[in-house]
Amino acid sequence: MAGRGVAPGVRRSADDRDNPSVWIDLDGSDRMVRLTIWSSGEAVLAVAEVSSTGSILLEEQLRLGDVAALDRTLSRAVLVALGDGAS
Repeated sequence: MAGRGVAPGVRRSADDRDNPSVWIDLDGSDRMVRLTIWSSGEAVLAVAEVSSTGSILLEEQLRLGDVAALDRTLSRAVLVALGDGAS
């Protein structure tokens, strides 16, 4: 991804929270994508335009019930960050 101008980052919340989370940031030259996933299986996929306005293009609440759903959502996030997918 870095070869295509997208800088990935992964962070996680403290494990002592009631519903710990991990978030993945995919920052590109045109878009910033954040996928936040809670241990409950809830998730939010957010996409913002990188410009003077920083417009939110997408903020979608999801329920990831299995690994296949996680895989599909993460793949979508990567494609959007690369500019290869619709937001």
